[in-house]
Parts: sequence; C-alpha cells; structure tokens
Amino acid sequence: MEGCKFMLLCVVTMGIVTIVNACSCLPQHPQQHICGANFAIKALVQSKVTVGMQWVYTVQVQVTFKGSLGIGSATIYTAFQSAACGVYLQIGETYLLTGSFSGGQYHISLCGWNPLWSSLTFEQTIFIYNSCNPIYNCLCQVCSSWNSPCSLKSCEWDPSRSVQYGGNAYVNCEASYGACVSKRGRCSWISPPGTSNLRLCRNVREKKVEALFRRKKSD
Repeated sequence: MEGCKFMLLCVVTMGIVTIVNACSCLPQHPQQHICGANFAIKALVQSKVTVGMQWVYTVQVQVTFKGSLGIGSATIYTAFQSAACGVYLQIGETYLLTGSFSGGQYHISLCGWNPLWSSLTFEQTIFIYNSCNPIYNCLCQVCSSWNSPCSLKSCEWDPSRSVQYGGNAYVNCEASYGACVSKRGRCSWISPPGTSNLRLCRNVREKKVEALFRRKKSD
C-alpha cells in the first residue's frame, strides 16, 4: 500500500544524546522518526546474513504504513555492528521498522525507530493504524526543547522529562501516549479518543515537579 504519512509514539531513550559506542544520535520523538522516514512497516524477521559490512535481514512485511514496500518478503539492510549504528533484530520477532531508501535498498539504523511491536503502547498502535486519517499527518512538527522557541505549527517536546507512571519504568508522556496534531489552527499534543494516559501521565509529572519545587523551597 502506498504509505500514508504520520507519526507515532513510543518508548524512546531519554537523554540529550544517545551514544552507542561510536554511534551518536540526538533523541527524536517517534512522530519525528516516522515523518522523516522513507518507509514504516510492521514486519516479522525471518533470517539474517552478513554481507560485507552489512547485516541483511529477510523480513515478512505484514502492514505497510508508509512507503511502497508491498505485503510479503522484503530485504532490509543495516550496518553489521552497533558501533556503526547497525540494528540487531531478533529472528522470529515482529517489529515496527522505519528507515531510509537509497541505492535501491531499504536501510535501518540505531538512530531510527525500530521497536518490538509488542513494546508499543496502546496509544501508539492506535496512531499507527490511523495514519491515513487526515488529522494524523505530518503537517505539525515536533519541536525539541533545544530548538525553542517553537512555532504554532509545532509542539514543544522535552525528551529528558520522564516520569514513573502506572507502576512501569520511567516513560516520556508525550512519546508514549501523545501525538502532535492540528486543532483549531494550532498544533497541540493529543491522545486517541477514549484514552486518558497522556493527561494522567502529565498530571503525575507535574505533581512530582511541584513537590520537588516545594522541597527545595523549604530547604
């Protein structure tokens, strides 16, 4: 299916710079990853071989969200080691894969977004499967905190603002539960209809910030 543009959220590394040996990447919101990618697919990893300086994966494409990859077998390339931003995929697992297309090949990188499908939040899967919906497109931009001030056509996002929510590990509320979309001519963070995790997560985060402020003020 000719892909639809979009975004989506998920658990991302919460640091100013993600460094894996010699591979260094600025953190990006999942919406930035998908909107900037040439392709986004749900795929089952079937095999891996090493060819020269690359790992070559054979995957079974189950759903195409963006790009022109059809349902069925496809070949995905990545560097053969993490130091060169190569991505290790587990054989037999299903992933959301996003990446670039160049030289007739589909490439993924550690600087991209390639989570296990099972690790996605409910909100993330809702956004992905609604990627053809006109309101879930890439007209709105995610503006990282170091790029401030942000315009009306963007939503400000701080990747370092994580919080322990719902008994889970630390998460970034906007990355895990929200998307930046246009509402009444202005881009805002929203969650899928009928869900409340974005609001509740942000409430928990703000209460922790207020508690910390009061504690420092009393010292």
